Amino acid sequence: MTCRISVINHKGGCGKTTTAVNLAAALGARGKRVLLIDWDSQSHATLFVGLGAITSDPSTYGAADLIMGKQPFQPQKNVLPGVDLLPGTEELSFIEERLLTNVIQGSAFRLSMQLDQVAPAYDFVIIDCGPTIGLMAVSAILAAPNIIVPIELEVASVDGAVKLFKVLQNLRASNESIRILGILGTKYHESAKSPTEVLNALRQAFGALMFERPIHRAQAVADAVSHGQPIVVRDPSSRAATQYDMLTDEVLARV
Repeated sequence: MTCRISVINHKGGCGKTTTAVNLAAALGARGKRVLLIDWDSQSHATLFVGLGAITSDPSTYGAADLIMGKQPFQPQKNVLPGVDLLPGTEELSFIEERLLTNVIQGSAFRLSMQLDQVAPAYDFVIIDCGPTIGLMAVSAILAAPNIIVPIELEVASVDGAVKLFKVLQNLRASNESIRILGILGTKYHESAKSPTEVLNALRQAFGALMFERPIHRAQAVADAVSHGQPIVVRDPSSRAATQYDMLTDEVLARV
């Protein structure tokens, strides 16, 4: 059975795309068949694997084409070992408006229905969501109900995490398949007081939902992105790559 995961937060800059791409790459390296869906109109996941040029090419089959039912299904194959990509394209900027203004039966479930047709070819589907909680995010959650929430370890993030948790609880009231797979602390710096305090506060608030190890802030991660590669591919011996490998082991244990 395919495990479907949404990586989501309503705050930008929290390491959401970095988490989605590195998790996909680490799963692919373990021999899993992975479909990575760039569900963000900024197309960051597509940029992170070095394919930014295709986002403005009208001939590119992307995530927007999947939800609108365009046939045949044409992902970018093997963008990383074991990983296919449905890129984010310019069309994603208009999807939410189309779903709201067009009479589309069950628009919030449309991504789920379309994904049902292609997901059996994969062991994992990972959706990198945009930094908002709107119809697109809800459709992603319904399509991929195992939720990973990356949270930057800064004081302002705690309030937002609690609010997001309440949103997910409300959605779960009408769909019991929705569950938080884990909450991931990101951009950790153990020598600074605030990130440690925030990490402890999150552990008190969310308990076992927290992934065991946070991801440290590292320039190597940003450098890897600038080269169009996830850190687990570009520098697999780095601390950040090791931490994403450990995260992948935790994800596998939880699913």
